[in-house]
Amino acid sequence: MEPTTKSNSVVNGDNCESLHPLNLRKSKANVVLGAQWGDEGKGKVVDMLASEADIVCRCQNN
Repeated sequence: MEPTTKSNSVVNGDNCESLHPLNLRKSKANVVLGAQWGDEGKGKVVDMLASEADIVCRCQNN
């Protein structure tokens, strides 16, 4: 397992290629799901992925 400091740089947008073995630029869709209430860090991941996206959509079920 990599050190925590390296993981933190991924969340902040550095080394985003190491998030997933797939090349993000070749993916047709990226989906960020969460099962917890409140802030679980999804927004930071979405912000990072959105820099390469044409469309960003947010859905919420009330």
